[in-house]
Amino acid sequence: MDYTEYTRRMFNDAQIHSYEGVKNYFATCRNPEKGKPLKTWARIFRRGDDYVICCDSVEVLKITPDNKLTFLIDGVQGRMIGQTLASSLHRAVPVAWMRVSTNRYRVIHLLAVEKSGKSLWQSLKTAPELFEGITFDLTTGECVNARKDLKESIRPEIRKEWLRKLRVFKRNIKLRAKMGVIDGLIKQMREERDNSGNGFRRPDWNSPPWFDLLYNSISNEECSTELLRGLIASSGYAAWYMSMPTSNHVVGLSDTLLNQLSIALREKFGVFDIQPRGKAA
Repeated sequence: MDYTEYTRRMFNDAQIHSYEGVKNYFATCRNPEKGKPLKTWARIFRRGDDYVICCDSVEVLKITPDNKLTFLIDGVQGRMIGQTLASSLHRAVPVAWMRVSTNRYRVIHLLAVEKSGKSLWQSLKTAPELFEGITFDLTTGECVNARKDLKESIRPEIRKEWLRKLRVFKRNIKLRAKMGVIDGLIKQMREERDNSGNGFRRPDWNSPPWFDLLYNSISNEECSTELLRGLIASSGYAAWYMSMPTSNHVVGLSDTLLNQLSIALREKFGVFDIQPRGKAA
């Protein structure tokens, strides 16, 4: 198979290839404040001299006057729209997207794929990992600020300490479940809900207040009432119309949450020998 020809066809199929291209495309926008539709899944907005491509209100990337494309999301944010980007990003701009694992993705410019002579799949397997701020030169296809893969930048001693603190945190959650503390809080929160007539708003664990609470609880080996109430409110049973959550649900949720935020938490703790990335970190 002629991989170069296939990649060139993908490159040509992209709607936007340069700053000049996105500028001309946006020039036909009837209502700049509402943005310009791009394909069926995105909209373009102008931010000063930059053009930002959004998906489901998430600012995915920007194209700047120096003909650079910069991602504005990290893996945590990318997870929410990852399937859309994997199937459709290259149809909007000449950049391909591939999932590696939870909250980890690789991105590559199609010009770099073409120059390698390899298939897109082969090229993506060794492409730079996504992080907030990763930038590609739209003229050459080069990634101008690629970083080491996370697995290649682990600090063994710090990782060992992080895993110890993680075990302590999980043990503290399970201990409070066994002692009935969590069930007591569930009952209390149910009574508060019934008296007020208002449901519970789920915490956004990616936002600084809640992310910091979780991180500090692990780092300082704490398990506060505020944290437990947040975990209870995050339960899939938080509406509590037909049934109530149990302490086991909360324990399971904490494990899921730790898995989803694993990279951001480890980055902040210093497990990786790189500058912390992403808004959560």
